[in-house]
Amino acid sequence: MTLASSVTCGGKNKLLTIVFYEPLANWQRGEATEVLITADAGDYKQLPFNGSVIGRTVVAVRGKNTVTADADALTTYADQTAAIALMGQAQESLSISIGGYTRSFSASNFHDAVEPVLRQCGFAWFGNDVKAVTD
Repeated sequence: MTLASSVTCGGKNKLLTIVFYEPLANWQRGEATEVLITADAGDYKQLPFNGSVIGRTVVAVRGKNTVTADADALTTYADQTAAIALMGQAQESLSISIGGYTRSFSASNFHDAVEPVLRQCGFAWFGNDVKAVTD
């Protein structure tokens, strides 16, 4: 088994969440961990995301967070919509690194697979960007 990911929309507030599963991990529930997503878009783009360990083998990037800065590490963390947009910019592949585990994924059909979840949460693709739908 390898690292897997899913995009979900849930709760009354329709929170968009990216969940990563690593069956070999033994993370501590409640801890924060950095999630690094790299897409082969143009010159390879990378963004760090602040993930939360929600289970021994599960990390989530979620919430309606604005971009926040970690003053100690001088790192800017982006929110889950930026993560999905970055993954959507991948041409052929993307990689995800979490707590010492790195896996690569095919980018084929990513837009189509995520579109229903985005709509459920009130978002949509605008080119390769993810934005709230305002009707």
